Amino acid sequence: MAKTKYKPELIEQALADLESTGDVSSVAQKYNIPVHAIYRFRRDKLKAPELSKDKKIKELTKEVSDKDLEIQILRELLKKTYQVMPI
Repeated sequence: MAKTKYKPELIEQALADLESTGDVSSVAQKYNIPVHAIYRFRRDKLKAPELSKDKKIKELTKEVSDKDLEIQILRELLKKTYQVMPI
C-alpha cells in the first residue's frame, strides 16, 4: 500500500465534512487539500469494503476446499477399515 502524506484522521474528518456538506471544493479549501485528493479519498473508502469481501470469499473458498479434502480422506479411511474388518 502506498504511503500518503495525509493522516488518516484528516482523511476521516474531510470525508465526514463532505458527507454533511456535499461540497467538495469547500472541504478541499477548509483542509487545504486538492480537490482530486478528496475524490480519491472517497473512492478508496467506497472501494475498501469490496476488497475485504473478496478476501473473505477467498478465505471461505479455501476453507471449504480443505474440508472437502478432509472428508475425502476420511471416506477412504472408512472404506479401508470396513473392507479389512470381518463381518
